[in-house]
Amino acid sequence: MDKIAILDFNNHDVGLKILFPEADYFILEKDIDRPHIYSKYGIKIIEHGKDLDVFEHICNNKYDYLFIIAPLYNSLITYNGNKNPSYSEIRRGYLLNTFELLKTTPFKQICFFDNYDYDYDPNIIFEEEFTILKQKNILFFKRYMNKEKQYAVNVVPFPYIIFGKHCNIDMVNDIYYKNTPVNKQARIFFSGSPLVHVDETYGLVRNRRDIMIRIMSKIGIYNPGHVSHEIFMNEMRTSKYSLDLLGVGDPNIRTFEILASGSLRLGERSNLKWNFEDEFCEETIFDNENDLLEKLIRLENEPGLYERCLQKQNEIVERHMNINTLKTFILSKITPLVVSPKKYNLAFYCYFYGSDKNTNGFLIPEIPSTIYDCYYYTNNRSIFEKLQNTKWIAIFDDKSTTDDLIESNMVGKHIKSSPHLYEKLKDYDYLCYLDSKLEKVSESFVENYIDKYFIQKNYALLLREHWGIHHYVWLEFGASMAQERYRLESDRYIDYILKKIKEGFSHATHNHCATGFLIRNMKHPLMNNINNTWYEHIQECGIQCQIAFFFVKQLFDGMIHSFTESPFTK
Repeated sequence: MDKIAILDFNNHDVGLKILFPEADYFILEKDIDRPHIYSKYGIKIIEHGKDLDVFEHICNNKYDYLFIIAPLYNSLITYNGNKNPSYSEIRRGYLLNTFELLKTTPFKQICFFDNYDYDYDPNIIFEEEFTILKQKNILFFKRYMNKEKQYAVNVVPFPYIIFGKHCNIDMVNDIYYKNTPVNKQARIFFSGSPLVHVDETYGLVRNRRDIMIRIMSKIGIYNPGHVSHEIFMNEMRTSKYSLDLLGVGDPNIRTFEILASGSLRLGERSNLKWNFEDEFCEETIFDNENDLLEKLIRLENEPGLYERCLQKQNEIVERHMNINTLKTFILSKITPLVVSPKKYNLAFYCYFYGSDKNTNGFLIPEIPSTIYDCYYYTNNRSIFEKLQNTKWIAIFDDKSTTDDLIESNMVGKHIKSSPHLYEKLKDYDYLCYLDSKLEKVSESFVENYIDKYFIQKNYALLLREHWGIHHYVWLEFGASMAQERYRLESDRYIDYILKKIKEGFSHATHNHCATGFLIRNMKHPLMNNINNTWYEHIQECGIQCQIAFFFVKQLFDGMIHSFTESPFTK
């Protein structure tokens, strides 16, 4: 597969890493820290410093495509022969180092994602100073592309990469308004600085303070004040309207916050060119305070107009701003790129430990995926040899083989409960364990649940609610006595259960779980703790790990989700 490197000068926007999770993400300087987004998407940052030269690393590792996030205007010393007041010596230095990399490294294509506020043609950077690079296969994705201006053919609109603590691509794909229905209050939400921006060199004046004063002289505005972003978004979500005034550049973060919230955006007219042909309703775009007041009266009084405008807005967000559509748009503009079909850094694994006489689990299940890595761990030579004729990645674990049912089962419980301690498994973001006796597991089921419960809801562990045993630990104990290996340890299980109840654990649960199929969020801060705790309980309880998990689950309330749907293909 083709390799992609993302070089973000100032750690401005992780949106490209969300779209291309298989890419390596490099930064030269950390302006902003976003631990919540890094954790949510499993983003790993490779930072330039004394221990790692990012430019050398990119050059030596032979990447096919280079995506560069940079505010290019900051790198110009002059503009139209005049001193550029926005010039940054540091960012110019970053760009010069990048150009040296471009001269010496044969990338298939170089893509600049120019996130500066202004609507210039970014080819100006080569026209004025760096003409030697004009022959390179360079494409520009432009934040503010003015639909009234002419641009070179290598410039396309992509207004999503900006800068700030919150990421536009993350926000519009969370789509707050989808989570829970709300009764919206009849108010106009607005929050923003009363900026006055004058750049005589570029010929730009933006006076938000003036339009704010004029609007507020005619219309009441609701401002929640300084609150957390979660409260901020909720206040916006519960407002019928939200005001989007022009900033220094178009669009701004507020634009995407409004679109994500599901409040109807009332936007000051702009020449911004989007990356799609659909248009927001004219009734939601205004030229001045009088135009805004007139359109607001219509929206409030014409039957169905507000609903039609909001529906159109939501359709645009869902159709044109989702991750798949944005990624497809980028791919459609660049030289054919062979992208990994993997959606996530995910692996499947199962195991068998014991001699040929340990017939329980002495099976090789149908491989669940031909895209993701699938590991089979064993200390059994017969199984290992059979695996050579399959697509499983066979791992021979050189532990002693025994005919003893209890001992061989206990050896396997370690990798089942604690995969984070295994070299081949520890660096995956997500792990799916399947018992060797299971039917074929559905790859798409696992992918969908990763998105639904890990990315969107931040659970640590997913597993099936038991289909035949419900609520009580003693029912689990009783059912397990039908199997010889569990009968051998029955007294041990009874002692363990009674001890846990005495310690304050409950003998009952709403959702008793089966542990033969597990999906782990290895990025979750409590995942390793859950693993370690479960193994400690198994060592105390014995090999009946569902009894041990019955009590472990009570320690991590809210971190573990059980489901009733079948994860199998049949």
